[in-house]
Amino acid sequence: MNRQEEALRALAAGLDGRGIAARVFATNVIVAGENGRELVVVCSRGVFRWGMGEEIGPIDDVDAAVRHVAAASAS
Repeated sequence: MNRQEEALRALAAGLDGRGIAARVFATNVIVAGENGRELVVVCSRGVFRWGMGEEIGPIDDVDAAVRHVAAASAS
């Protein structure tokens, strides 16, 4: 498993710890948001990003990324 895959798994585990469903795939995480919408998080070049390209934060700070994604999934 490479560093990006480990980071995606850590992100999903952190979200799961907050009661937020997340499915891990090879290159992304699909997060269950409110109202049935799904959020896509990708990881490349050491950075978490939303599927549309906006940066979430570095993979070295998984806790901050979990907080960011959790807040977005609740809105």
